[in-house]
Formats: sequence, structure tokens, C-alpha cells
Amino acid sequence: MCTDSFHHYPNPQKAMEEFHRVLKTDGHILLADFWKPFPVRQLMNIFIPFSAEGDVKVYSKKEIISFLSYSGFQNIEYQKLNNSSYLVIAKKQ
Repeated sequence: MCTDSFHHYPNPQKAMEEFHRVLKTDGHILLADFWKPFPVRQLMNIFIPFSAEGDVKVYSKKEIISFLSYSGFQNIEYQKLNNSSYLVIAKKQ
């Protein structure tokens, strides 16, 4: 389970690969994090480097699914929970 932290990771693909590595076969990852629509997300990502909050990037649905797929996760289910968050469940096979 990874909640409200994925936007802090400086190397998200490496983090996703590590999630996949440590998860047991047939296990599931639950990833919930901050979300904003384009162009709000794009504007936020321009100013995030100037923040002292430790944020790195707010990712799109397409980017999150790509990270998961590339790392070997399958049965990816992405769900927008509200105007500022999403939940993804994916399986390691």
C-alpha cells in the first residue's frame, strides 16, 4: 500500500519496480495519491521545484498506468476518487 506519497518520489519508475520486486506473486498494490486535471497539473508541476514540501511531480492517469505496466503489474484498475485523488489497484502475477 502506498498512500499520498508517490508524488514525492524522485525516481517513480524505480520505486514502482521495487514495489513489484517485494510483492508476492498474486499480490496487489494499492496506490492512492494526489491528482489534478490538465492544465492545473501542468501548472503545478512548473512550480513544484520551488516548493519546500518535498513534492516532485503530480502524475497523470496515463503516467501512473505506464509506470505500473512497465514494472510488470497487470489487471490495472484506475479510479478517480474525487477532485484531488485517485486509487489504483494492480496485481503482480
